[in-house]
Amino acid sequence: MKTGVNGKRQINTFDPDGTRVEIMEPSTFDGKPVPPSKAPPPPPLPPYQPLAPAKTAT
Repeated sequence: MKTGVNGKRQINTFDPDGTRVEIMEPSTFDGKPVPPSKAPPPPPLPPYQPLAPAKTAT
């Protein structure tokens, strides 16, 4: 068991078929909120440009 940077305890294990299972507490282990990250926000996404419709063979 380990405590993540978000203050929640978690367990990672694997099923017999190799599927990873993660069990995490719904709240922090001590009940106190974790301060927000000091990392800068991610850059904005580029504008959405829909794909051209596919051409059908005639």
